[in-house]
Amino acid sequence: MRFLVLPKAVGRARPPVRIFLAFAALALVALAAQRVLSGGLSPAEIEAHYLGAGGGEALPAAALWEEVHAGAFVYGFVLFMLGSLAALCPLSAKARGALVAASFVATMADLFAPFAIVGLGRGGALRVATFVLATVSVAALLAVVAVSFGRGAGHAHGDHEDRRAQAQPDEAGPERAGGMGERRLPSAKQEGSRALPHTHV
Repeated sequence: MRFLVLPKAVGRARPPVRIFLAFAALALVALAAQRVLSGGLSPAEIEAHYLGAGGGEALPAAALWEEVHAGAFVYGFVLFMLGSLAALCPLSAKARGALVAASFVATMADLFAPFAIVGLGRGGALRVATFVLATVSVAALLAVVAVSFGRGAGHAHGDHEDRRAQAQPDEAGPERAGGMGERRLPSAKQEGSRALPHTHV
């Protein structure tokens, strides 16, 4: 993540970032597939899972927290990385913040929706909605980052900043002393040599 503070390293960071994005996409696809195949799009199946089929016993709090633990690891790590990478994407600060905030809120709602289902004794549709919103918002954030880092050199925000900095000339030029922008002052010896005329004997 060094290139987040050193824009010149963005070009070298592209290959490992692309590898991370591939694994992040795979993790999200696997999570979504597991949820769909286990009935995650059916409110009735969701309620049967958390509340017990046929009037059975609801899942205990320990099982719910174990589910939160597993989901928080995937969501948390992916959002942390995508949110950091989004800082170099060519988006306005408002759009970038809105996208990251929407992903955070949606994933948190999805993680804690099971507690609402057990507490209310219903709410399978709520879990379906939070699952869809979380998947779509995180996928959108991943797509934005992937488009930015998937382009050729010179398209990331850091590349533009670096090129602008290199294009600007040094206004002070040779008048800078020690990089502090101060004019060089003549020494006392030089002043004396200029003040006294040379005499020839």
